[in-house]
Amino acid sequence: MKVMRILSVVALGAVALLTSCSKSSMQFQGKGFSTTEEMVYLFDAEHPSSQPVDSTKIVDGAFLFKNEKIKTGLYFITIKGMDRYLVDFADTNCEIVYDEATKGITVKGSQFDELFNSYYALRAENRKVVQECETEAQKFPRNEEEMTEEQKAEYEIIIKRYYAANDSFVNGMKGLVFKNPTAPVSFIFLSSVLDDLEENEQQKAKEMLSNYKGEEFASVKRCRDFFEVQEATAAGKPFRDFEVLDLEGQRSRLSNVAGKGKVVLVDFWASWCGYCKRAFPELKELYKEFAPKGFEIYGYSIDKDKSKWKAQIETDALPWLQFVTDEAIEPKGENLYGVRGIPFTVLIDKDGSILGTNLSMDELRAKLAEKLQ
Repeated sequence: MKVMRILSVVALGAVALLTSCSKSSMQFQGKGFSTTEEMVYLFDAEHPSSQPVDSTKIVDGAFLFKNEKIKTGLYFITIKGMDRYLVDFADTNCEIVYDEATKGITVKGSQFDELFNSYYALRAENRKVVQECETEAQKFPRNEEEMTEEQKAEYEIIIKRYYAANDSFVNGMKGLVFKNPTAPVSFIFLSSVLDDLEENEQQKAKEMLSNYKGEEFASVKRCRDFFEVQEATAAGKPFRDFEVLDLEGQRSRLSNVAGKGKVVLVDFWASWCGYCKRAFPELKELYKEFAPKGFEIYGYSIDKDKSKWKAQIETDALPWLQFVTDEAIEPKGENLYGVRGIPFTVLIDKDGSILGTNLSMDELRAKLAEKLQ
């Protein structure tokens, strides 16, 4: 088994904040930075674009944004070699103070000071543990086969601590979101933990969206889209059709296979996805056992490099149908099914109704045994 290098999964990349603004002009001050002469860029967080809204420079550890064209709302500030900070341009005089020792931010003067400062404290705690785990993990061999039994036990402790820290971070984020259901920034936080919501938390999130009366900015739309896709792909709903390219480069549709009397598993994968490839041996066993009874696998690669896609099919000797996404084809299957990570699977019944998404191997086997007796 390959030893996975530990990487930080802090949800928003890195975040901090805030602002100063008057009725006639907008001002935002940051201070306490040790970096000097670096450019600071401002990006609209509510309407994302590759082009910055404004820029300035750090001078003597401080910077100032003052531009009459800047509106109130959420922004990202980026500084070379440092974090990307989420900031809120409010209607009062506000500032952020950077702490070099903790790499954290303190906010003063904002309507949502408590929310943001709670977030920064939560993030700092998570980062401390994650960085310690990353440092410790570097001391071990890259492959588990090269470890002694004692090293394996020590490494397992580090892994558990790492995941526990990130679980704590995600749960803390959810707590902040539901404690502040009307704050616009809560929807940015919510969009980063959608896949981690329990059933009761999903209901709370839906209520937040239903009660939200503000502007439909990007994160709000992302949350709405998530639940719309979730509902459209729930068990019992008809499968959502899409086009892809086959191995000969010809367009093909899922409906050519699904809803035609076979139970079909749509397997979203890519040649660069280690987890996807590690699932192939078990999928082969399922295919060998159930294909004669009416089971088909519909391989859907999201590879951009089609040569690597084809090469991987040959390397792993995949015996089932294979297709690949293409930039020229819309809508894409991965969007129709809300694929936010791979491997991702959709099991479709003989009549074209969805049986489930992302089922475990044991659940897949049980469903196939039930449907293909």
